[in-house]
Amino acid sequence: MKALLEQYREKLSDLRIGYAYEQDVAELGRVFPTRSSFPGLRHFNLELSDDPETPQVCSQWITSMISVPPQTDTFSAERTPQAESLTSLSSIGVSRLRLSPEDWKSLIGAIDFTSLVKLHLHDTNFSQDQLKVLVDRFIEVSPQPVSLREVSLARSSLSSNARTRTLWEKLRDKCPGVYIKQ
Repeated sequence: MKALLEQYREKLSDLRIGYAYEQDVAELGRVFPTRSSFPGLRHFNLELSDDPETPQVCSQWITSMISVPPQTDTFSAERTPQAESLTSLSSIGVSRLRLSPEDWKSLIGAIDFTSLVKLHLHDTNFSQDQLKVLVDRFIEVSPQPVSLREVSLARSSLSSNARTRTLWEKLRDKCPGVYIKQ
């Protein structure tokens, strides 16, 4: 698989990795450390193995894959060539993710909402605290018009109560018509 990814990484638009173990993700992170490894990537989907907690190396690699490098060079206002060549993701799907609250905050903070249409985080320990971080981040950075159409948090640790419904309503206010699956 690594040889194929290396050969076609410039043209790859859809990366789907099923049932990945820690060592698989660590190797991918070593060979393809940043989002710029796949400049045309539009869809990122990763299904992790059934580890009770997602190893740090996995959460760091996922975070680097869903983020886009800064649009400008740190020392000047010019756009970097790296940022110029990257496309924004239109779908993110990750299954069996078990992160600490700090790692969730880093991952959510890295999401590029510019063209994101689908966000699926299935079978995770995503909770109400992470939903608040997600909604606040989305409201803070989302573009107009909003492209997000679907958020699925199936089989997560998210409880259904008044606070959760209030957070979903805040998201719907910013993003009318979004389909939410819990």
